Amino acid sequence: MSSVLFVAIVSANFTRAFLQNAIAQYIAAQSNGNSALITALANNASRIESQNPVSIKTGVVSQPMKIDHNISIRDTTNCTTFTDLTVTNPIKSYVIGTRMLFTEN
Repeated sequence: MSSVLFVAIVSANFTRAFLQNAIAQYIAAQSNGNSALITALANNASRIESQNPVSIKTGVVSQPMKIDHNISIRDTTNCTTFTDLTVTNPIKSYVIGTRMLFTEN
């Protein structure tokens, strides 16, 4: 299982709609292998993949994948999301857990 953590620093606007939009952008970015599609993230967003800091432009997000299943939770109180993606490609399957944490700074 891969795990990804994005920490984004953006202005405060952590409504359910904001978090849902960030999730939709993340899923589109992963599907297309293009992290630039996650516009909800600030330019100084950091990413941790498999417990190591990684550039947002590399790693698992840079690999296009057909996502067969996804489920997400949104926490508007703590400004965070968690998304679980399942890729059932017989050559290389994935279960990816991604947490996005948004702060005001």
